[in-house]
Amino acid sequence: MTGRTNNAVMGILISIVALVLFDFMALIIKALSVRYGAAELSAYRNLFGLVPSALALWMTATWRRGDRSLRMRQWRLAVGRGMAVTLAQLLFYLSLGLMAFATATTISYTTALFTTALAVPLLGERVGVIR
Repeated sequence: MTGRTNNAVMGILISIVALVLFDFMALIIKALSVRYGAAELSAYRNLFGLVPSALALWMTATWRRGDRSLRMRQWRLAVGRGMAVTLAQLLFYLSLGLMAFATATTISYTTALFTTALAVPLLGERVGVIR
């Protein structure tokens, strides 16, 4: 296999593992939604999510060398993205508690369709008929 093929295969494998892990997380959220509210589950998930995020940052060579600054040039965009992701996560957790797991998960997989459709008016992308 060439280097490019290896990268593609590795990317596909990582995507599949991520998909399985996200579905596993959603199953746990669905099971816990009987006892906890969506906002509480979202807060717990984000709190516990800080640990692997901090470890991933610490493991990068540039971070350990101190070559990275905590300053952000486009902090407004980052805050807006954070708010959008928080709201999306909260609503997804709420939907898991209100409807069947298969239905909520199937609806969440329509993200690619909406992303493609909104790329035209929001980003000026050219999307062909095939996509």
